[in-house]
Amino acid sequence: MAGTREGGLKAAKANLERDPDFYKKIGHIGGSAWSDKLKGFAANPALAKEAGRKGGTKTKRGFKWLGDEGNGRGRFMNKQTGEEIILEYSKKARK
Repeated sequence: MAGTREGGLKAAKANLERDPDFYKKIGHIGGSAWSDKLKGFAANPALAKEAGRKGGTKTKRGFKWLGDEGNGRGRFMNKQTGEEIILEYSKKARK
């Protein structure tokens, strides 16, 4: 029953039977992990910006969005050849 509501309730019941303070203890662990010291990208926004730029340029998608042509068609540039083409796209896919 893993991944279902019934399975979750069964696991919660088993956790409480083994240790009545189970959820209190794991809550304390999570709460005590807090620190006022900034870590990771929060401590260095410039590093975050650079990492995002690098990740964006290494995308596996082969086309770059250039603009909307209307009627579900858009202008794209093939990243390998540099050629501009017009393709149909789904409005759901473009946000």
